[in-house]
Amino acid sequence: MQLNKFILLENIIKIKDKTILNYNLKELINNTTLKGIFAQELLNELENKNYSEEEINKILEIGLEALD
Repeated sequence: MQLNKFILLENIIKIKDKTILNYNLKELINNTTLKGIFAQELLNELENKNYSEEEINKILEIGLEALD
């Protein structure tokens, strides 16, 4: 492909998302809403070590955004 010759590794920018959520999972559990139930399920998954804390934070971010 001719396009490949124009792509150089030095011209590629990598972006890493290092933002931190402003949610406390344990506080969300106290809500008697769907968000509270969702937070409880995520905390259970974290305690059962089914997911890492980083994965739980990503799931929480996406889930809460969907629920808003």
